Amino acid sequence: DVVVDLDAMLECMSPAILKIAYELAYYWLGQDYLLTKTARGIRDFFYSFLYLEDYESNSVWPTHTNIYYNTDGEISNSHTATLKVEDDKIVCEINLFNFIVANITVCETLPPTGVLENKTMTIFI
Repeated sequence: DVVVDLDAMLECMSPAILKIAYELAYYWLGQDYLLTKTARGIRDFFYSFLYLEDYESNSVWPTHTNIYYNTDGEISNSHTATLKVEDDKIVCEINLFNFIVANITVCETLPPTGVLENKTMTIFI
């Protein structure tokens, strides 16, 4: 029998999921996204995560993140990412196989226009 520690697996995957959200925010919001406070915080987190030996004691999770297992739905054959506005913040929702779900604030402020079209990308496996 194979036993998997789901909490440990989720903890290991969380930085990778954050990186996906960061890259998609840049892709969808453009170059100006890199100048936001949230983007700088995420980059600083990854710098310390990758290059500092004691990153755990020095790093603070850079943005509001909720990553959890969806135990109610059926497993799917796809990954979906959606960029949307929630409470005047830009959030990236990532859904992996309809099993791991993440809601990550990628920007604390709306674009100057105050308008953002929801964007969705789905990858089928």
